[in-house]
Order: sequence, then C-alpha cells, then structure tokens
Amino acid sequence: LLHDRYREIASAAKTDKMGWGLFFAQKPYKKTALIAGTNKKSIGRFLANKLHNNGWEIWLYGRSAKRVDKPNWHERKCDISNEKNVVKLIEEIDNLDLALMLADAGHSHGDLAGLSEEGIKASTNAKLIGSILLTKTIEQKFKKQNHKIKLVWGAGKTSKKTKNLVHYGLTNSALAAFVESLNEHYSNIFRAYYLPITLTTPSTLGDIFIKEYGKELKKIAKPPEVIAKKLEKILQNRVKPGMLNFPEDTL
Repeated sequence: LLHDRYREIASAAKTDKMGWGLFFAQKPYKKTALIAGTNKKSIGRFLANKLHNNGWEIWLYGRSAKRVDKPNWHERKCDISNEKNVVKLIEEIDNLDLALMLADAGHSHGDLAGLSEEGIKASTNAKLIGSILLTKTIEQKFKKQNHKIKLVWGAGKTSKKTKNLVHYGLTNSALAAFVESLNEHYSNIFRAYYLPITLTTPSTLGDIFIKEYGKELKKIAKPPEVIAKKLEKILQNRVKPGMLNFPEDTL
C-alpha cells in the first residue's frame, strides 16, 4: 500500500498535478538568564520568577539544588568554586544574555574573633573564586556571541562597615575592583555591574541576619521588589556599567 501511494505521488509530481515546496522556520530568540540562588526565599529565585514571567529562559543554580527541567526553567546543582562544576553548567546553556551573581556568602559576619576558618573560606569561594571561574567559563564559551552579556553582582555597599561586617567589606571591595577590570578589558563581550543591595526581607540571608542581630533591623530592611526595579533599569540600559548608585532606596 505504501509503495502504491508513493508511485501515485511521484506520478502526480511528474505531471505537475502536485508541486513540491520547502518551508524554513527560525526559532524566535529567547533571552536567557543564569542566576544564583535556588532556596525557596532566595533573592535569586524571586528575580528568576520575575524574568520567567516576562518570557525569559531561566537557569538557576545552587550548591544544594535538585535537578529541575520545566518549559524555559532549569535548576542545577553547582559548586561555583569548582571549575568542573561550572564548566558542566555552562555547557548546557546555548546562549546567554544575563548572569546574576547573588552567591551565598556563607556565615562570615561577626568581628575578627567571631570569624571561623570554615566561614571565611565558604564566603571567599562563593563570592570571589566562584565569580572568577564563572566569568572565565562564560567568556570562553560565548566570546563570539553577537551581543554583549550583562554580568550583575549583587552585594553590599563598599562604604565603611560596622565591626561585625569586617569580612564583607573586604569581599565587596574585591568584587567592585573585578567589575571595574571587566568593563575596562572585556567590554567587547561584557557589560558588568555592581549592584549594591541593602538588607532585604524576606530573603534567605536577610532573615538570618535579622534573627541574629535583632528584629529591629526589619524596620530598615527593603522588600525584594526594590532589587527587581533596579535590575529592570539595568536590562533597559538606563544605567551605565560599573558601580551603581540608587540613593533613593539603598542604605
């Protein structure tokens, strides 16, 4: 039966009773974001949901994440301070428009006497080593991409810190210097931003900090919607790369 049907089609094509045609379709470009933070109350997950609702493809990663694959939504376990982990993560992503670094800094607040070796290493790995490894891997894979990638680091301000945030001051200054270097030497592929983030609640780290240092801090904390508005300005190219300043809502 199939053979007879094929002969009828071939005969009809020869006698011009049936024509042939080719149709080419191009899949619409979908913006893609790589975001740190898979915890339920993480700022990363909050921002990922905002972008996803606006049509973005999301890749969310974290050290304790479980594998998730839904339409335009992926979650992956990744230790950002391990280069093999980072390479494996980036290999899955076809194109990239935004990388949002909101890595958990670990338990690294407290005065010098209260800092533990484990906490210092966890913070340095997540914030500094991880930032370099991730940026390096992104540059290697996407350097021939025809549009620039926005790299955004969310961290505290680089201004003078209280005694219990001595380690954060060091970390923030290092990240700020890294952002400056990227914009100077890798502006052909990156637009790097340092986004100062004040105490935020509800959020994973913000809530822990409030619980540890006093509930009165909740009065000065900002909701995560404030960060979403700042990110929107970045995505709309309404601010220049580098250290950002939003005096109206940043402490």
